[in-house]
Amino acid sequence: MAHHARPLLDHEIQSLTGEASPRDRALIWLCLGAGLRAQEAAGARVGHLHSDGSLKVPEETAKGERSRLVYLSEQAHNILLAWISNLRDSSPEAPMFPSRKRKHGQLQCLQPGTVVDLVKELMVQAGITGASSHSLRRTHATRLRDTTDADLVLIKAQLGHSSLVVTERYLEVTPARHREIVRELKVGAL
Repeated sequence: MAHHARPLLDHEIQSLTGEASPRDRALIWLCLGAGLRAQEAAGARVGHLHSDGSLKVPEETAKGERSRLVYLSEQAHNILLAWISNLRDSSPEAPMFPSRKRKHGQLQCLQPGTVVDLVKELMVQAGITGASSHSLRRTHATRLRDTTDADLVLIKAQLGHSSLVVTERYLEVTPARHREIVRELKVGAL
């Protein structure tokens, strides 16, 4: 996990995505809306995205070489569909985020390091400090827990973790959520 990988706040997400190019915005939302790592987003192909809002993360790009099926938020799914509709090549094997490089005449996917550097640059431009590309993944996990009351097993599956202990490390306690939960606590009859 990256050293600076805190979840992002709403205004930071707005700043990060608001001025981004359509490609960069789609890439950010793939990580935010599905909890993907930079390497997984970089290797995404058009055919990995399904009409039901799921996305296949193949073993070639998944950490630990374990493929999995993740689901995107509706917002992320719509942004990705719009992005794909503007690609020159939207065949199933085409890179979702093509680089300028070609191999045997075929466009190649962005490199994972390129995605990490791109997100870092976008965060600097947006004035976001203390965060990294991995913050997008942690934001997804924390928001999934806070806004949907998803259990740890579901979050673990979405993130592709091998254990619940790793998943628990991803989840931040936000002050608003902390206050809300404690205020709802019923200790006894008054």
